[in-house]
Amino acid sequence: MGHLFEQFIMLELVRKCRRIKERFKVCYWRDPGGPEVDCVLDRKDLLIPIEIKYSDRPDKNDARHIMTFLDEYKEATKGYIVCQAPRKMKIHDNVYAIPWQELSEVLA
Repeated sequence: MGHLFEQFIMLELVRKCRRIKERFKVCYWRDPGGPEVDCVLDRKDLLIPIEIKYSDRPDKNDARHIMTFLDEYKEATKGYIVCQAPRKMKIHDNVYAIPWQELSEVLA
C-alpha cells in the first residue's frame, strides 16, 4: 500500500502544482551519499522538500533526509511529511507531518 499511497500523493502534487498561478516544478532529490527526498517543489527562490509516508505516526527518523536537505539548501526553510496522521504535527524544528487531505497547505 505504501507504493500506491506515494504514487497517489505525487500525482496530486503534480495536479495541484499545475492549477496554481505561480507554478512549482516537481523534482526528486538524491544526495551522492545516499539520502533521498521523495519530492522537492521548486519555484524560483523557494524549495520545499516532501517525504511521503503511509504511516499515521511519523517520527524524527522519517524526517532525517528532509533535515539533511534543509541543511544543504538554504532556500528551503521547511519540509513536510505527507502521511495519514490525524492532524498536523511538528516533527523537528522546521519539519511538519501533515495529513494527506491537507496537501494544499504545502503550496500555500
